[in-house]
Order: sequence, then structure tokens, then C-alpha cells
Amino acid sequence: MQMISSEAGTRLAKAKAELLKFKDPEHIGWQCRFAAAGRALEEFDAAAHALADELIGNGYHDLDGES
Repeated sequence: MQMISSEAGTRLAKAKAELLKFKDPEHIGWQCRFAAAGRALEEFDAAAHALADELIGNGYHDLDGES
């Protein structure tokens, strides 16, 4: 079984949770919505890249032997 337990995984999960808040239009006033959503997307992208780098560094890209 493969498991992810790391700072990078936690960061990605938090970034995704922040993005999910924007599905609820009552969560944030319209004046701030676009700027906040943009920041949330940037953090999600950075967190996803950090986790992918960590997974590659730990050999997850070759666990099935097909790298």
C-alpha cells in the first residue's frame, strides 16, 4: 500500500480545502472573491508541484516499474 504523509501532502490538502470554499458564494464577499480565489489557486498549484517533486524524489513515479 502506498501512503502520503508529509508536509507537502498537508499543504496540498489545506490548499484544496481553501479552494472548495469558493464553491459557496456566501463564503466571501464579491469584492474580495476574485483576488482571494486567485491566491488560493496559486497556492494550490505551488502545493501540487511541491508534492509531485517530493513523490518523484521518493521514487513514486517508478513504483510500477514503468518510468
